[in-house]
Amino acid sequence: MVQRGNINIWLSDSAISKWQNTEKHGGRGRSNYYSDLAIETCLTLRAVFHLPLRALEG
Repeated sequence: MVQRGNINIWLSDSAISKWQNTEKHGGRGRSNYYSDLAIETCLTLRAVFHLPLRALEG
């Protein structure tokens, strides 16, 4: 893999406490690990920096 740079993001304590989802959806399939806030944040970063979703992992 090519090292292309580093983006540091600072989150407030309240955002970190809301990051992981604690609710169960009750069905099979997708996991509940991330909250809507976490997903929206990643999609916003994707749109701003024109990154593929794979680049947002980690």
